[in-house]
Amino acid sequence: MAGREHSRPATGPWRGRTRWAGTRREHLRFADEVERLGGMAGSAISTAQAKLAADKHRELAERFSGPRRAE
Repeated sequence: MAGREHSRPATGPWRGRTRWAGTRREHLRFADEVERLGGMAGSAISTAQAKLAADKHRELAERFSGPRRAE
C-alpha cells in the first residue's frame, strides 16, 4: 500500500522481557476468568473443564515467566 507506514517489530532485550511479562499476566488473568466463569450457572463448560483450561493457561504463564535463576 503506497504511502502507508508500517511499524517495525519491537526488538531489543527490554522490549522482549516486557512483552513476555505482559503475556504472562494475560495468561494468569485469563485463567482466573475462565475458572470463575466456569463455575457460574448456565456456563457452556463444566467446572472441571474450566479448571483444566485454567490450569493449562497457568502452565503457559509459567513458560513466559523468563529464565530461572540458580539459587
